[in-house]
Amino acid sequence: MPRKKPVEPDPLQVIEDNGVIIGEVRDETCWVMSRGAHRTLQYNRDRLDPALKWAADKYFGLDTKGNRSVQPNTDFMKSAAKFCMALQLAGHYPAGDRDDDSSLRKKLYKDVKLHITALERGRTQASSSG
Repeated sequence: MPRKKPVEPDPLQVIEDNGVIIGEVRDETCWVMSRGAHRTLQYNRDRLDPALKWAADKYFGLDTKGNRSVQPNTDFMKSAAKFCMALQLAGHYPAGDRDDDSSLRKKLYKDVKLHITALERGRTQASSSG
């Protein structure tokens, strides 16, 4: 006998343009149900979110003089090894990665880099248009 399909919760917000759905806004309370979704949610909550918050604060933050705190010569997002070292020196070991940093370099760095790049492009576009 086939299993009943789970009832998927409605998104927080639906973004439409002329009746066409462009996107949906979701959080932990209304996550899309699919195979492996619980693992993705756990990864986002336990590993990606704290690392992304730390990286965004460092990357887009200002120092005491009002300058950008990350200069080109100290940019920790240039390589996975620099990101891993900066994250560990700051005392952030997401989800027990104290001994093995390969997952920081291979998975977490790529995900954080994707978000940081999107934020940087959006910030640049917003400052140039307005």
